[in-house]
Amino acid sequence: MKKLLTLAIVLSALLIAVPVAQADTLCVNTGGTGSCYSSIQDAIDAASDGDTINVAAGTYAETLNITTDNLSIIGAGRTFVTIDVRGHASNNSGIYVPADGVTLQGFTLVGGPSVTTPRYGIKFGSSDGSTLNDVLVRDCYRTGVDILGASNLTISNVEAKDNGGNGLQACDANGVTFSNITTSGNAWGGVGIFTYGKYTSIGTDDIVFSGTNSFGETSTDNGGLYLEEGNYGDPPDPYPITYSTNPADNANVTVLLSDFTHTLHGDSDNNNIYTRFYATLNDAVSAAGGSPGHITTGRYIRSLADGSFYVANGMSIQDAIDAASDGDTINVAAGTYNENVNITKALTLKAASKPVIDGGLAGPCVTIAANGVTIDGFEIKNGTNGIVSWDTDNSTIKNCDIHDNLNVGGYNGVGIMFWTGTGTVDFDNNSILDNRIYSNDRQGIYIGWLSWPPPTVYSDGNTIRGNTIYNNGLYTMPNGPDESQYGIQLCFADNNTIQDNEIYGHNTWGFGQGIYLFASYDNTVTGNNIHGNSYGINLWTDGYPRTIGNNHINHNSIAGNGTGLWNIDGAAVTVDAKNNWWGDETGPMRQLPNGKWVGKGDKVISNVDYIPRLPHPIESWHHLPHAQ
Repeated sequence: MKKLLTLAIVLSALLIAVPVAQADTLCVNTGGTGSCYSSIQDAIDAASDGDTINVAAGTYAETLNITTDNLSIIGAGRTFVTIDVRGHASNNSGIYVPADGVTLQGFTLVGGPSVTTPRYGIKFGSSDGSTLNDVLVRDCYRTGVDILGASNLTISNVEAKDNGGNGLQACDANGVTFSNITTSGNAWGGVGIFTYGKYTSIGTDDIVFSGTNSFGETSTDNGGLYLEEGNYGDPPDPYPITYSTNPADNANVTVLLSDFTHTLHGDSDNNNIYTRFYATLNDAVSAAGGSPGHITTGRYIRSLADGSFYVANGMSIQDAIDAASDGDTINVAAGTYNENVNITKALTLKAASKPVIDGGLAGPCVTIAANGVTIDGFEIKNGTNGIVSWDTDNSTIKNCDIHDNLNVGGYNGVGIMFWTGTGTVDFDNNSILDNRIYSNDRQGIYIGWLSWPPPTVYSDGNTIRGNTIYNNGLYTMPNGPDESQYGIQLCFADNNTIQDNEIYGHNTWGFGQGIYLFASYDNTVTGNNIHGNSYGINLWTDGYPRTIGNNHINHNSIAGNGTGLWNIDGAAVTVDAKNNWWGDETGPMRQLPNGKWVGKGDKVISNVDYIPRLPHPIESWHHLPHAQ
């Protein structure tokens, strides 16, 4: 027992006597004087874990391979220390860092744009916890700083310029912070972030931009930053990279709105997916019209502030629609868009300066094939119809000019048409507001369905308000069934509101009408200015098996029409037409029971209840100005 105790005491004493290794500081200068090394690599080879190497002012023509962990190489400053790597390479890079916890600081690395060795300036390969600070990397054959499969890196106060690839790039990297970065003149872009999975496990995450950065390439087609989603093992299935400006979103890449405001997307010339970032909308628009790397077709722009889409002249509205999701907004710039737009999602299509959608007579200019669509501020022309909606609810069309849509193939040429393709699907609560609708081949607005047997559902809850509707039914393409020269036609459509519109100029066809209510009841027609039509308003069921109901036509100006109101169904119902102005203080022209016609205003025919009537025009009539 005493021997064991004695042995334990001796071993403890020996352990206490072993000295703990202390981190050393080594030095390098160009002359190798004062116990310093003349080569940085020689100092690296002599150093141990945790050592610091101080590099004095001067130019060092060599390549560095750092395999010792926790090594710090501190230069006297980027304006004083130059590492010239032209013709030198370690793992195809000027400085190669596979070790962990390495710090590089205070120097300039210079490559050669036409010298293929090395390809990269500084390369972090599978390094963890390393730092690059206060470094300038320039004129490398490809990328200045390459991060491949590394993690938990801090890249700060680094400038990368005039490199033949990217200024900096990270592929399948995790936990990299870029702070106070400056890039300019780099051929592919300022910073590239990739997924690829050939050399390391696939996936990029926790890439964060912070501080005050400057990306000179933002004004070029390639942009200041781009994401490239690829997959070496399965090229048709690129590995995704998410991005955001909000750290709380926990996206793969977090950028700053102070650096970038818009992104450019589109179809690529390979299997990869590219997203390019720009400091301003104008930069993104310029790139979209130029030659951004690998984004060949289908280009669209998105705002980083709110996620909205932006389409510039020369781009395609449909490309943005195809990329968008329910609830998105697509802003469209001034210009002419020669396309037939098909909206299949609950989107807002918005413009401020009346861009033109020209359908080229190849189909409707716009087809609404989803509920909850908004179209705001367009000129829509030269389609087989202007806007067509099939079986959809809760859509809004406003502030548009819709004109010169032609009757190609027959039963076309309508400005706005909401209808059902079967007569069995309800479509309700749509709004047509503050538009100008004119010079279309047939109806200005059509809501409903006409078929035999009659439809089993009726469109209701729709609002037509504040529009100027004129000179429709031109029938320049007489392909049938007839002119249908109606400003507004409701067909099997009940409980709708037609309010505060100006409707005129439907008078070159014997049955031209401002408003035609066909087998449609319990509608409210109020506040409208209806003039210059063959018939102001007509009501008819034409023998369809519907129980004839009433409509409420009140507080309108119905004056200057050939006939003001014709209730063709008058044998079945007396129409409510009280409190309207008929163009003369004597009231509408109407036939007394004795057959005598009295009144000097617009004519009313067949059971029209016009009493009380307005004795004078409404002084402040709400309508949009006449189109010139």
